[in-house]
Amino acid sequence: IETTHPNRKKRRIGRGGKRGTYSGRGQKGQRARAGRNIKSQEREALLRIPQKRGTGFDRRSKNRGRNLVVINIAVINRAYTEGEIVSPKTLMAKKVITRRFSRMPLIKILSQGEVTKRLILKGCDVSKSVREKIERAGGTC
Repeated sequence: IETTHPNRKKRRIGRGGKRGTYSGRGQKGQRARAGRNIKSQEREALLRIPQKRGTGFDRRSKNRGRNLVVINIAVINRAYTEGEIVSPKTLMAKKVITRRFSRMPLIKILSQGEVTKRLILKGCDVSKSVREKIERAGGTC
């Protein structure tokens, strides 16, 4: 006597995954095999060596431009009142700048526009012409 619905075995495809044939492992090679991993000794040695990312220059100076915000003096003149201190913190408080890459950006102030108020600049880079304009208005850099 035979059953009307015999228990059919499932097709064994790419054991250990729900993605069919190769289960996301590609085809042949070391990465397709079971138990493949980087030897812990080699990994430890790699982690001990500092990553160099280019030679002959300082990484901080390489990434400096990515975190630099340029502001014209006209924007600052509008946002601040007489005798206020212009610094990265106050610029952020007045929403003139925002954080870049979740860090406080470096700020460079350029000369486009006029200065009509006495301002005190701290912690910002300024161009030569901005320095002259601010000192002419009675402020300091």
